[in-house]
Order: sequence, then C-alpha cells, then structure tokens
Amino acid sequence: MTSTYPEPNLRISEFSDGWKLRKIGQITERIKSYNISHKLEVKQDTGVKSLHYGEIHRGYLNRIKNFDSLPNVVDDDYACLKKGDVIVADASEDLPGLGESCFIAQEPQNEKVVAGLHTLVLRPSENLDPDFLFAYLKTIQFKRYIYQVATGLKVYSLAPTALTNFKLRVPSLAEQKAVTKPLTLIQDEIELNYSKKAAYEKLRSDFISNVIINNRTIAKKKLKNYIHYKKKTIFPNKIKDRQYYEFSMPAFDEDGKPALKSGKKMRSTRFILDEPCILFNKLNVYKKRIWNLHHIPENSVSSAEFLPIICENINQDYLFEILRSDYLTSQVIALSIGSSNSQKRLHPSDLLQISIPMPDLAEQAQLVEIISCFNDSINEIDQKIKKLISLRDFLLKNTFI
Repeated sequence: MTSTYPEPNLRISEFSDGWKLRKIGQITERIKSYNISHKLEVKQDTGVKSLHYGEIHRGYLNRIKNFDSLPNVVDDDYACLKKGDVIVADASEDLPGLGESCFIAQEPQNEKVVAGLHTLVLRPSENLDPDFLFAYLKTIQFKRYIYQVATGLKVYSLAPTALTNFKLRVPSLAEQKAVTKPLTLIQDEIELNYSKKAAYEKLRSDFISNVIINNRTIAKKKLKNYIHYKKKTIFPNKIKDRQYYEFSMPAFDEDGKPALKSGKKMRSTRFILDEPCILFNKLNVYKKRIWNLHHIPENSVSSAEFLPIICENINQDYLFEILRSDYLTSQVIALSIGSSNSQKRLHPSDLLQISIPMPDLAEQAQLVEIISCFNDSINEIDQKIKKLISLRDFLLKNTFI
C-alpha cells in the first residue's frame, strides 16, 4: 500500500508511522541567552563558561562533551545550559554560517555554562530527541529556510520568531533515535579527527613560534624589502564570453579552490594572476584567508579584497607560513581599521611595514621542509574529515524529510 504522507528516501523498515509536521516553537522551549561578548571574558577560572556565536562559527563545537575550551566569565545570576540544549548562531557575516548550531551532549558537572552573544537556545521537549533536532538543523531543508528569512546586508541575522516558526517533520521518539544513531557515530568521528588536526596545528604553531619567531639569533626585517604587490588589472565584463578562474572570498570559504566564472558575471576590476604569488585577504584578517599559489591556471584573476604578493629574495612557502602565523595575525588585526568588527580592513601599506624573522634562503628552505611534515599530517586528516562529512551529508539528505 502506498503511503499517503511524505517519507524519507531511506527509512528503517521497522517504522511506518507518519512524520508529523511541527513548528520548532511547538516542541522546544526558548532559554535565555545573554549579551556576553569576548570583552567580558576573564583569564581566571570563575566556574562559569560562556558560549557565543564565534565559538560556533569556528566549527570545533558540535556535540559538546567537554567545556574546558570555552572562555571564563564572571557570574551574574545567569540561567545555565543543560544537557540537550541546542544553541543556534543568530548572526553571521555570510549566509552559510547563519543558523549553525551545537548542543550540550553532556551535563556540565563542575562548571556553569551560559549562552552568550548572538545565540538562540532551544530546549527540546521530552518527545524530541536533541540529537534529532541538532541533525535537522544541518539539513538542506533548514538551510533553504534560513536563506529565505535571513535579514541584513553586511551581517546576516536570524530573528527568534523566524527560528521558532520553522516547520520540521518529526517521527516517533524511537525512530528519531534510530535515525540519528549513525549520524552521531559519524559526528563523533569527525570531531575526533578535528581534535587530531588541532593537535598537529598546535605543534606547527609552537614550532614556528619557538624556532623562528622567538629566535633572537634571527634578525627581523620589514616586509617592504622583500615583497611587492602585483597591480596588473582587468575588467572581465568587457570580454563577456571568456571564462575565468576567480580567486575570491566565497571560493576560499567554500572549498579553497577558484571558481570558474564567466566574464559577464564580473562587474568590477580584478587582479590578473599570471605568476606565482600569495593572495592575502585584507578584509577580516583574523579569518586567515591566504592562498599560496605556485601553479596558476590560465585566465586566473582575484578579487580586489586580496593583495597579490610577489616574493623577492624570500622563499614563498616560508613567507606563507609566517603570514598565517599567530605572530603576524595579531599584528594585522591591530592594524586593521573599519566601522565595525565584521568589516575591518588592512591597508596594503601597513603590511609592508611589519617586520618578520628573516633567516637566509637556505635556512628558510630547511624550515619549510620541517613545517611541511606537519602540513602533510594535517592535510591527511582533512581528507578523512571530508569523506566523513560527505557520508554525513548523504544521510542528512536521505533520512530526513
């Protein structure tokens, strides 16, 4: 007999009851969040941890079982989060980041955890499995809805009512748990690999800091003596039938690869890329959008938000590692100017005035060889994560309605 209600493409055979259509607001309780920004964080252990939208956007918080990495804040009679609470980011500089979420997978024991800046907290009812809600908020159905209800131009926002009005189809509690079980196992494996990646990244960072940055035997010299900016430009819209490989911020954020685009879709000036270079993004430098390009496809261009850096008497790979180091990032953040934290830019001339450790070229090559060992391990883990995410996304697409 053909079912009269929607069913997922893949369904466990023992279940046959219909999935009921419900608004999020009907099956969850809103829990208070607070205007706690990074400015209110303290170094001492206060017993109170804050979780704000920045932590969610960094991608390392999903099913939270350990709270040690969260910043400390002074208690102010805050309502605390509990196991099962789902925390949603209600602000983002880009649409894909809006509505990203995490949830408390283990009851906090020795600390109080509170929801901070730009978060919305949902506490599922007893008939809604937190894992199921958390997974549903990663489906294409929810993402499409977010694109429809998002507000804002430079920074996108999600209104509380827009979130609670989202309609989702919910099966029985038993089926919810069955559906999310493999997803939970995959997500745990993803987070384990993210932890391994973070460990290698810390080793790399410590090596660069201890062996290069803090090495007093290596003289520091201004970048202006070793690099220049490529200034050759093109207006692709004038050659509408030509295809270009465009290095842009959206392309970097999506998969780190240039996007193939028609010239007629580019309505502003682009930099021509026809020789090895480093692309350093001058907008929101804390995001470290930096490309190290040795082999560049024909007809490649970059958006004006990147600085095309040409190296002179400095190893390009060495410079790349310095440019993405915490040492240099902290300096360019301090030099960036703008009307808001989300739209701060670095002036090109300011980067040239920064001094970096400058060993001879032979030593630069040796240091790059060592750092590449860390990079190889990190890249290997990245490939595992991509495969796991692909499997997770397949299940999200086919086991939910």
